[in-house]
Amino acid sequence: MNTFSEDLRFGKKMERLSLNYINNYSQIVVAPDRKFSAYDYKVVHTDNPEKWVRYEVKADRQAYRTGNFFIETHSKTGTASGLLTTRSDYYLLMVIDIRGEIDDVYCIETSIIKNFYNEGKHKFRSFSGMSSCANGFLLPRTELDNITVIG
Repeated sequence: MNTFSEDLRFGKKMERLSLNYINNYSQIVVAPDRKFSAYDYKVVHTDNPEKWVRYEVKADRQAYRTGNFFIETHSKTGTASGLLTTRSDYYLLMVIDIRGEIDDVYCIETSIIKNFYNEGKHKFRSFSGMSSCANGFLLPRTELDNITVIG
């Protein structure tokens, strides 16, 4: 089992690598290295220099094996978190293979993921696999097949 520090380092590494999948940006602001639920980073794209676009990065080490992304909605104490507190415009959902490498990356509007949540048809569960516990729902990769895979 990974420690919280190991998971945090892994997450930060994946956030840095995810920038390879964002095209045509001229500026970037990374969220502070503390608890910050609004977004992971924001960029200005060269095709619309007046608008900041915010991204939330989720690197899922189980999606490769299970075919599902875990989308956090509440902390272990029941407090809204993850999807319910983000102010991101897009989620970058990264599938991490058994070697720890990026297999696929989905870039999805946050509003689409919120619609999946609001439909209530996905299986809700608690997750306590790595270093923390959270509650959320499983989003099958197959439901994202018609949404652009960018990696």
